Amino acid sequence: MGSSGSKHFRCRSVAERYARAIFELALDAQRVDETLSELNRFDAVFCAVNALPSVLREKELSREKKLAIVREIAKVLSLSPTVNNAICLLIDKGRISIFHEIAVLYKRMAETYEKLARVEASVADASLKVSFKEKIERIMSDELKRKVVCDIRVDPSLIGGATIRIGDVSCDTSISGSLSEMRDKLL
Repeated sequence: MGSSGSKHFRCRSVAERYARAIFELALDAQRVDETLSELNRFDAVFCAVNALPSVLREKELSREKKLAIVREIAKVLSLSPTVNNAICLLIDKGRISIFHEIAVLYKRMAETYEKLARVEASVADASLKVSFKEKIERIMSDELKRKVVCDIRVDPSLIGGATIRIGDVSCDTSISGSLSEMRDKLL
């Protein structure tokens, strides 16, 4: 394994440790959902404001100024002390660049804890998005005997129909998928 592969593995395990620590604090405080919402709000700002990640990593900027920026964002976003302190700790340790990964890992932990199944689906027509989402969530919840959340997107390249994925299992009922399958059989 090359050095970039080992660096990714190391960062992932560090991100997992931070996510696990935040999750355990949230669990103890019975604030798993609220903490997820807070992490998502900060992550949205962190990803949307292009300069923010680089400013918070800037070596020339003092710790106090970085923390003041975070405190101001925390106030605007109504972040709890737990999430605010976690962000400040990441800045102190020079690890703010892995915040997004921590938020994603925390979300997976929260979903596992809540016994939530996540379905990814694509439809060809935007007008079908809401009704298809509701139908998939209802059918899959009945089938899996757990709460299901469907993340749905519009993909006009499907021509018609839909694709559905749960974990490693996928189902393609799209016209483009059928055409591709027919082409493979003919060739």
